[in-house]
Amino acid sequence: MLLTLLLLAFNADKAVSKPADSPDTMETQASSPVDTTAMMSNDYITASLLVVSPSAEPYSLFGHCALRLQCPDHKMDYCFTFETPTDAKGLYNFFRGKAMGGFAAAPTKAYLDYYRHAGRGVSQHQLNLTPQEKLMLWQQADKEIVRGDSYRYNYLHTQCASMVIDLITSVLPAPVGYKQLPAQTDGSFRDQMLTESVPYPWSRFFWQTIMGPAGDETGPFEHKLTPSTLPEVWRQATLSDDNRHIISGDAETLTTTASVSSATIWTRLLTPTGVFSLLLILVVVITFGQWKWGWRCLPLFTDSLLLAIYTILALGLTALVLLSDLEATQWNWYLLVFNPLPLLLWAVRRNWLPVICAALLVAILSLLILTPFVAQLDLPHALLMATIGIRTASSCKESLITNKEFTITFPKTLKPQKA
Repeated sequence: MLLTLLLLAFNADKAVSKPADSPDTMETQASSPVDTTAMMSNDYITASLLVVSPSAEPYSLFGHCALRLQCPDHKMDYCFTFETPTDAKGLYNFFRGKAMGGFAAAPTKAYLDYYRHAGRGVSQHQLNLTPQEKLMLWQQADKEIVRGDSYRYNYLHTQCASMVIDLITSVLPAPVGYKQLPAQTDGSFRDQMLTESVPYPWSRFFWQTIMGPAGDETGPFEHKLTPSTLPEVWRQATLSDDNRHIISGDAETLTTTASVSSATIWTRLLTPTGVFSLLLILVVVITFGQWKWGWRCLPLFTDSLLLAIYTILALGLTALVLLSDLEATQWNWYLLVFNPLPLLLWAVRRNWLPVICAALLVAILSLLILTPFVAQLDLPHALLMATIGIRTASSCKESLITNKEFTITFPKTLKPQKA
């Protein structure tokens, strides 16, 4: 036993000394302390749930959570966190629906330093587990690290919160009895996203853009528990066999969230609704100037900007729907408007421009009418589509005036006959 303890202490010191720029670069195997349950006091191992505050990035919208395991006798203190890469390759795999994730272990000091420098708060919630359950939990965490990135990342069902929940409940002797659940767990995955994204309107715009009708499914309520809602839910939840609460005591703040200046008129304007409202007003003025006073430069610049936005959305949504396995992207309402077909038709049949514009206007008008009735369709996208619709109508009118080649031909049998 003494040799085992010495080896454990040596391995722990070696792991802690390994440098890392961020927690997800650490993939050390923090071997669990070997001892018998009879030799352990209740505080031989301490198990805690760590919750990281959200940030403005779409992938951090719901915050983050991890498992912290400490063994003071052997000076071992690690955070076990479910991660998926967020570098360029990782984001590419995410949009392809091929991202893989797994648990990694980082020394707690490195883990907290990373989020402290990022200005994100971290709170700690102690798990009310028996000594045997805590030892089993550490052993299970070690096994997960050995597995590596073996889970296909699924932002609806397989993410940090659901994986930490599964890891902890795997060592519990009985099912968890939930007393009170957040309101958003009764709704769809989209309802959950809309609730959590209130402080981050651009992240909401991103998820509303890519999350199709499949996001309106309800799914298991456990998969809709987010890092921010999980501690309070588990503080009230109990095990069905002994009525034991899973989280005990008060939360402890380990790092504080960086202060954010209060909202100003500029921060309100720089939301998707504010930006696209201003753009719509400008486009109305520019279009009026084009037909009233013969403006040319401003309409041309506006059309180039809108064409760039349209092309990016059209190619991105088409790739998600047709080429990606990403969850909730198998169909998308916005694909009716933002798709490459009008661009392709215009490239091969320039004289078809009036018909192309008319078809696009019908699609835009249809989605604007459906906006109050379809969960994915919202105000910022409606403003953007209306803006594009105004310039499309203007182009259609100009094309009918200037395009002398555009004619509608009839089959011979339908041609009017001379009297």
